[in-house]
Amino acid sequence: MKTMRISLLFGLFLLFLQMDSGALVMEQEYQVEVVIDGEKTDELTVKGKPEQENLIEKIDLELDDQDEVKLTELKADNSDQDIYWRLEINEWRTETEEQVEILPYGEETRENDQLLKGKTRKIQEGQRGSRIKEIRSEYLGDELINEEKNYDVIELPQTEIIEKGTYEPPGYSYIEDKEVIEVKGTETGEASWYGARFHGNRTFSGEIYDMYDLTAAHPSLPMNSLVHVEFPVTGESVIVRINDRGPHVGGRIIDLSKQAAEKIGLAPHGVGDVKVKVLENDN
Repeated sequence: MKTMRISLLFGLFLLFLQMDSGALVMEQEYQVEVVIDGEKTDELTVKGKPEQENLIEKIDLELDDQDEVKLTELKADNSDQDIYWRLEINEWRTETEEQVEILPYGEETRENDQLLKGKTRKIQEGQRGSRIKEIRSEYLGDELINEEKNYDVIELPQTEIIEKGTYEPPGYSYIEDKEVIEVKGTETGEASWYGARFHGNRTFSGEIYDMYDLTAAHPSLPMNSLVHVEFPVTGESVIVRINDRGPHVGGRIIDLSKQAAEKIGLAPHGVGDVKVKVLENDN
């Protein structure tokens, strides 16, 4: 009996030594909340101090090298509360957006010494272009960390081109506040043209005929009169100055210089019906 008591005391002594060394100390449980991209997604209970790698393995989440992971201890408000830990994961992601942008067209003004001063003419319509804008955004969680923009032109804009007249024939005065030159009268009939055969000869007005000038011969209009000649076949028109008499063929109303005929597209036809407007000037 005495021997049994000694064995029991010895056993209690060994148990005391084990408890003192921590061998039988129970592992403490901790609560860990999991927050991914700012939203709480899970809550775990683990034994012993939480370790980041074990927690990630426990929630079965594959992470990229760019992802951000942070494990922090949250202090309890009082001793009765459990000790909380928080595992925060911010995932890296990219988003791509495409937008179509309209490109405005530019305007260009050119001087034309064959167009009457004060007149303008559009020789090319302006057209808008377009391009695709690609926006590539990089996020870490909800935070935008980088943004790149790339452009791919679909169609280039076409410049609008306006011609501005600078031509001032003798006896003509340009009046700034007139949008159009006043028309004194109109007539319609057949026109012809004369060129190299008469180049360098003296005209009825006393001038030397220059087939490269914008001039014309008319049966009765005063010298230096300005007339607007339109050729309906081509839709083109020109303003010429009367410095000669003609045509000398019955039924024709005007004889144009070679330059004027080429300008309205009459030259290849030889003759053609035109519409003539007599313009107001200071002559």
